[in-house]
Amino acid sequence: TQVAQAEAQQAVAAADITQAKRQVALQEAAIDEARAQIDAAEADVRQARQHLQRSQSLESRQYASQQQREDDEATLRVAESTLAARRAALVSAQRQLDVAQASIESAQAGFEAARADLDYARNQLGKTRLTAPRAGVIGNLSAEVGDLAQPSLTLMQLVPVESAYVIANFKETQTARMRVGQSVELHIDAYPDTTFEGVVDSLAPATGTEFSLLPNDNATGNFNKIVQRVPVKIRVTSPEGALGRLRAGLSVVPEVDTRELNTETFYHRVATGPAVEPSAS
Repeated sequence: TQVAQAEAQQAVAAADITQAKRQVALQEAAIDEARAQIDAAEADVRQARQHLQRSQSLESRQYASQQQREDDEATLRVAESTLAARRAALVSAQRQLDVAQASIESAQAGFEAARADLDYARNQLGKTRLTAPRAGVIGNLSAEVGDLAQPSLTLMQLVPVESAYVIANFKETQTARMRVGQSVELHIDAYPDTTFEGVVDSLAPATGTEFSLLPNDNATGNFNKIVQRVPVKIRVTSPEGALGRLRAGLSVVPEVDTRELNTETFYHRVATGPAVEPSAS
């Protein structure tokens, strides 16, 4: 309803712009008419002066009456007054043109305001529809028809099984030769007859303990060296036909191929991580 109201207001603003432009065109025509009337009034003044000059000349030679001269004088005064009125009308029409042009600017400003209101209403309307960022399978659905969604309220879990990835916690001694883009074989307990493949997507910037709720603090000097684990994100790439069978939480054993080319020999090392749970982006 608010969107419809905003659209109507924008339509009214657009009509105001059209009306203001037509008013400007009408006023320009009125100015042309006023100038034409001034030309006509100036011609009447010139004619009245010529008649007065002839009557005065004839009166001086007693070929015309005094009444004729007085009538020509009155006609001249009327013509001069008409000319003054026409010039005043022209000035008034020009000032009304300025007002009409200002009305166009005001109508355009109103149109921009109405368009902003319409964009805001459409944005608010768009927020009433929640769209998932990608396709997937819904699990842990807690929302029901009629519930009021609040900020930070979990309505459901979305698992994009077609773009699943694995977070493998490798030992810190296994990550020295790992690089982004290296190939990975994934052995999933649920599908022992299928070998999944992937690539190293990224290595975490810190060990897993650093991201824990209570990370270890060895500032007291009581320190026992323990091999740390580094989370490595592995993006599953194939086989494409089997990606839809993956489910979050399955046990996985990844093997990363850390082969590197050297001038003397080839080094082939396979880093095997512990059974981990694949996650979904």
